[in-house]
Amino acid sequence: MKDITINRASLAHYRLADRYLKTLAMPAGALGDIHETLCRLAGVYQENPLKAKKKVLVLSAADHGICAQGVSPYPQITNTIVKTALHGGVAINAFCRMAGCDLKLVDAGLLNKVEDDSIKVVSSLNGTQDFSKGLAVTVTDCQQQIQAGIDYAFEMSSTYEVLGLGEMGIGNTTSAAAITAAICQLPAYKVTGKGSGIDSEKLIHKADVIQSALDLHQPNSQDGVDVLSKVGGLEIAFMTGLILGWSSQKKAIILDGFITGAAALAAFRINEGVKDYLFAGHESAEPGHKHALQLLGLKPIKTLLMRLGEGTGATLAMQTIDTGIDCMSSMMTLSKALSLKVNRKSLR
Repeated sequence: MKDITINRASLAHYRLADRYLKTLAMPAGALGDIHETLCRLAGVYQENPLKAKKKVLVLSAADHGICAQGVSPYPQITNTIVKTALHGGVAINAFCRMAGCDLKLVDAGLLNKVEDDSIKVVSSLNGTQDFSKGLAVTVTDCQQQIQAGIDYAFEMSSTYEVLGLGEMGIGNTTSAAAITAAICQLPAYKVTGKGSGIDSEKLIHKADVIQSALDLHQPNSQDGVDVLSKVGGLEIAFMTGLILGWSSQKKAIILDGFITGAAALAAFRINEGVKDYLFAGHESAEPGHKHALQLLGLKPIKTLLMRLGEGTGATLAMQTIDTGIDCMSSMMTLSKALSLKVNRKSLR
């Protein structure tokens, strides 16, 4: 895995946007949290007012060996969900259409491969190993997966300006909870949720499996690669690379929910500079997500208690951001609005 440089976003452009928004024809603070989001984006892209951005949602799919421990109510059918997405039949297809966002599918380590030229294959691995018994993935394979994400970010950067993250992977809330517990230094039960719909008894079992794995591996909370290698997922490692690569291009990343939040934690531990380029699309219903966002210092653009994944929350946030950008670029300043003269004939 190669070292990359991530420069800070522009504080000067943040301040310019803040001052400019305060001159527009609306009460001070009227846009609430959208105001802060627009200022942060101005710092990222170094422009004022902001212009419309071309968007892409990368959906990374992989399988998880930890499923052998009964942490999910579903068998490892991630490939079936990917096939459905290829046919336009999952939620993210509709969400991307409405957000005006392109969708890219990535095989980051499917147990059962999907033969389709439109899927980018970035790993020959068929999922992670059962991390309750050993490493989820070797350090070498983990680093290669992160590098694949960095490389793909560079590949897309000539076409797109905003990156949304989405994922598919039966069992990946277990990996996300383990990563979050390790990096946030919290007990497993505080960050473990019902994922795709387990009952209360299985929830306790899931938390116990995660805690036992953390006790076994003792991952280093300050080392993103160490955590990912021991308890991570291949799609999470790939998204970690996407975050690192995209941040180095000084472009915004819209996170989805809990699993993308875990990838952001790992990326943050590898290079803290990513923080300036991360935007939390929403706050998931999974209990660990709020802890991830708190450590990263991110406030969700939306809070809808969603738990679908796929990038659905990220694309909803994109629509809010697009509306804010259009508002910023088209609204009159208050001084100009006050100088307008009413043409009475035009009102009849």
